[in-house]
Amino acid sequence: MSVSVLSKSNEEKAISTILLAFAMDPAARWFSPDADIFIHNMSGYARVMAATAIPHGSAYCTENCTGVAICLPPAVEPDEKMIGEILEPGFSDLDQARMEELAERSAGYRPAEPHWYLPIIGVDPAYQSRGLGGELITHVCNRFDLDYASAYLESSNPKNIPLYQRHGFKILGTLQVGSSPPITPMLRPAR
Repeated sequence: MSVSVLSKSNEEKAISTILLAFAMDPAARWFSPDADIFIHNMSGYARVMAATAIPHGSAYCTENCTGVAICLPPAVEPDEKMIGEILEPGFSDLDQARMEELAERSAGYRPAEPHWYLPIIGVDPAYQSRGLGGELITHVCNRFDLDYASAYLESSNPKNIPLYQRHGFKILGTLQVGSSPPITPMLRPAR
């Protein structure tokens, strides 16, 4: 298995993989239970994150984009206004309020010091259980270590938590809004 830097030329293939990887994600589907809204919201969010990471060489994929990891380096932030514009049409006022509350609570867990942020990591379900997720997380953790920086993520699927823990991420708490599935903020200290 090999991991390479995701380029603009294979971004659409990566977006397709992300859609497949998150199609059964508990939190993603709770916020977007209708298929058309899920596709709109998730693909839009993934495009913003990819567009932010690709110029920094911090989006990665396995062969044929069967697995994708999008990381944002310290001090690099996505365009929150653009994310809001993408998500807003797909959410009711109640859903929008839940997202804002979740964002506020999430901010309380993010480290104050410069850190890497891992907003998206996913593997096409047809290729899961082959070690691709482990290969991606190993690769990005090596990248974090080059900078001696901590890394932060929010696991929206409890099944992924043990993988992150094996790579040094520690659970910080639980985020939950109303009846939403739990989202687990995790931090990997600088090494």
